[in-house]
Amino acid sequence: MPDQTIGHISSAGCLGQRAVVTAAHHNCFDALMADVIKHVGKESSRVFTTLDTEMTLSTLWDHEGLEAVCSKEDLWREACEVERSIPLKETIENEMDREEEYKRRFWARRPDGIVVDEKKETCYVLEFKRKMDRWMGYREEATDKATNQYASLMHGLQGASKWTVHLVIIVGGMCGSVHTETFNKNMELLGVIESKWNEVRRQHVFKLMEEQDRVLRSFFAQKKGEDTSARPTGRGGGAEHLGRDVHA
Repeated sequence: MPDQTIGHISSAGCLGQRAVVTAAHHNCFDALMADVIKHVGKESSRVFTTLDTEMTLSTLWDHEGLEAVCSKEDLWREACEVERSIPLKETIENEMDREEEYKRRFWARRPDGIVVDEKKETCYVLEFKRKMDRWMGYREEATDKATNQYASLMHGLQGASKWTVHLVIIVGGMCGSVHTETFNKNMELLGVIESKWNEVRRQHVFKLMEEQDRVLRSFFAQKKGEDTSARPTGRGGGAEHLGRDVHA
């Protein structure tokens, strides 16, 4: 995107905005998961991982009990063919080095969340995409990106495990757009009580808009080049730290 367009300053591709945009992604997902867990049915046996921090697939399998789903060795054996079909960013001539890079890239992936239900032998891979929703097709584009991003993992899980595996893709528009039918299906998969779906979605919409407001204020604070660190916001709370050395 051209510099200083809404698409550019709302993406991590803008170096000055990277910290606040990354924080917006995590804040939206974390708030949504907090609401999901709050409203999961009492009979649910789902266990939510990576709530405090993202983990690589390697760390998840080593420390979060995902060996119950399948072993690391079996997962890589089933996933490697699809992983090799994804081009590397850099050309590597040596075959052994190339193979190691495929393996490193696979285990370095960081899904936004993993939910495990040992009782029902079901695993949910969660991926949240926060996308600019001013243009048509943003939801389909984000869904395709997430599907391709985790194609090797899903292929590996489906081949190496006897469990049922779901890729749960959650797409939130930066200006608050949320596709109701898809959102409700995701809430059902995650075990949220049906009577709470609208409430959870409403809170998610507010959070999406709140975080985009922070992103835009961060841009204007940097654009003006003013030191706002000691200035009140007019709401009695003092300046708000938006990331890096940016306050508003």
